Amino acid sequence: MKGKKNNREIEEQPEEALAQNYCDLGDIQHHRSNYTEAITSYTRALDIRIKLFGEEHPDTADSYHKIGATQHSLSDYTAALESKKRALDITIKLFGKEHPNTADSYDSVGVTQHSLSDYTVALESKKRALDITIKLFGEEHPNTADSYHSLGVTQHSLSDYTAALESKKRALDITIK
Repeated sequence: MKGKKNNREIEEQPEEALAQNYCDLGDIQHHRSNYTEAITSYTRALDIRIKLFGEEHPDTADSYHKIGATQHSLSDYTAALESKKRALDITIKLFGKEHPNTADSYDSVGVTQHSLSDYTVALESKKRALDITIKLFGEEHPNTADSYHSLGVTQHSLSDYTAALESKKRALDITIK
């Protein structure tokens, strides 16, 4: 019958809304630089989402990513990398290796690897992000410009100034267009 929900849908809806509320609260706390509080809120959302959806669900991956981003803001790069890698693993399983979310996850992992001064590995992650982005959006897209810029930052840290200059010029050219 139209408009009638089964008992399972009625039971899950409040829990799902609660998880989203915790996530929204975490977003506000993060933006206000209340990172410890944000991690608490994001973790509550994650716990509910794992209970509702399991480990392999887009909302679960999102929670891991937000926790990782907040850990990164707290300079807890090792924990951030673990959380972001978990988000990446889930994203690859759900969407495959050629998806915008996968490219974003690779770049996010690369940013944290860069912060850990693991530049060679960061470069690999950022190159994967760029390759996916070019394949999905082409050479003349804002996401591609962002990927080139991110890659250039790591190339610079590796003292590969020629490659860094080339990547950052490419990012600028795309942005100007």
